[in-house]
Amino acid sequence: MVIKLGWFKPTLEELRERIRQVDGLLISRALEKNMITSEEEAVIRDLKPTDIGLENNVWVETISTANNWNRISGTEQQVTDKIIVIYGIANLAANPLATGIKLTKGANDKTVLAEIFFEPLYLMEEPIALFEENYIYEDEDYIGIFEYAKGTGTDNLVILGRVIETREKSPVS
Repeated sequence: MVIKLGWFKPTLEELRERIRQVDGLLISRALEKNMITSEEEAVIRDLKPTDIGLENNVWVETISTANNWNRISGTEQQVTDKIIVIYGIANLAANPLATGIKLTKGANDKTVLAEIFFEPLYLMEEPIALFEENYIYEDEDYIGIFEYAKGTGTDNLVILGRVIETREKSPVS
């Protein structure tokens, strides 16, 4: 099987289709894992910064090291009682620092799922990119997300993802 590491600039319809596809994947996985017994028991929502260990629900990252990987997820952040799929990025910063993203899984970031570089994205009017592949975190996985930055300061890299959880675990029901 070929591993596709890359991104593309989506149309609005491609973005909507990816979200539909990811939602279907989340429901299938949740049913397979007996997390839910029917779709009615589930809540599917957008990924929030606190899902990956950021302190607040605002996509703001402090970048302390230039030309290197900077962890933006919480240290040893575990996925519990939910399934997360990450499918893309956007950047809200006027002067973005991020040029790449690294997704890892496992304690001590044991497994690197992807390293994707996207600096050409900033040549486009709307800096949003969908990954060629979806990246799934479940079953107590440790989630690691790193931003490769060309400078130091504050960045606003948005991680595009969806989350499924049971109605009883969700703040929304």
